[in-house]
Amino acid sequence: MISSERTGLLKSFLGSLPEEIAVRLARAVEVDPLIDGKSLPHEMILEGLRPALRRLNGSDRTPTPLRFFCLPFEDLFTVVPRHTAKQKGRIARGSVAPIWTWIGQILLPLETRIIAAISNRRLRRPTMRTARRRPRASGRSQPTRCAKRWQAKRNAA
Repeated sequence: MISSERTGLLKSFLGSLPEEIAVRLARAVEVDPLIDGKSLPHEMILEGLRPALRRLNGSDRTPTPLRFFCLPFEDLFTVVPRHTAKQKGRIARGSVAPIWTWIGQILLPLETRIIAAISNRRLRRPTMRTARRRPRASGRSQPTRCAKRWQAKRNAA
């Protein structure tokens, strides 16, 4: 484990990187866990890169299953810490990871693994352009199949 002093130094260094380098590093760090990389502190590195990535509006990020899930509501995210009342119509960025974990482990584990496998295969292809397409299986979008299964589970309960 890295000491808090070194963590702070690393985050300040990563936050001061030029935007182009920060984007390339973020892509590499985001792809690493998708191809079973476990040796890097992924979240800590990405947290340190966020200030540099924010300076580059509309940066082209790695198409992960979580990003596909967040596409419909990503413009509602906020990173401002909540000290008073909740901002109506805003979603704290920190609340997305627990929700994604709940979906992937409890609500729709099979569907989440399928989407992750499809995304991983596309990320391993020679071009990133192919990975940016929405995952599809059997001519039907995977999220639609997930929604139908979720609806069937709700009706059965």
